[in-house]
Amino acid sequence: MPVRLERATFFDDGRVLAWVWRNTTQEALYPRLRVFVFDERGAFVGSMGRCSAEPLQPGTRAQFRVELEVRRAAVRHRFVAMVEEVRSTQRVWHVDARGRALVDAARRVVDAADPRLAAASTPNTGSDLTCACSCESAEAMGRDACGAAGLAGFTCTPVFFPGGCSLAYSCR
Repeated sequence: MPVRLERATFFDDGRVLAWVWRNTTQEALYPRLRVFVFDERGAFVGSMGRCSAEPLQPGTRAQFRVELEVRRAAVRHRFVAMVEEVRSTQRVWHVDARGRALVDAARRVVDAADPRLAAASTPNTGSDLTCACSCESAEAMGRDACGAAGLAGFTCTPVFFPGGCSLAYSCR
C-alpha cells in the first residue's frame, strides 16, 4: 500500500481512536482504515472502517481522531488496525480478503502470527475518490464477519465535513 499506518491508539475515555497516516508518494491519496476489536479471551467483538474525502497530501503525515463505533470496546481489549484501501485518481489499492477472511487475518495478528494478507492494485478508471456509505454494506459485512456469534448491531455514519464515512458493526 502507498500509505503507511504509523500508529493507532484507543482511548477508553470517550471511546476515541487516534491514528497517524503517512503518504510517501507524489500524489494525493484517500485511505480507508479498518480496526478489529478482540476481547481479552480472543473473541471477536466487532470492527469499524473509516474513510475520508479529505486527501492525504503527498509526502505528508496526518493524524485523525474518531469515536470508535464498536459496542463494548474497552482498553483491556486487543485492537488490530490496518490500511484496508487507498484511492488515487489513477489507482485503487485494496486488501484482497473480505469479511470473515479479514477477521481471521486480524486474529492471526493478535496471536503474533503472519496475517497472510495480500494487496492488489487496479486502475481507477472513473477517477472515483468517494467512499461508499451504505447501511446495507455495514450490515452485510457484520453478518459475514460475526458468523455464528451473530450481529448485535451496525452503524453507517456519513461524515459531512470534510466528507467520508464510518461503517461499523458489533458481534453478540
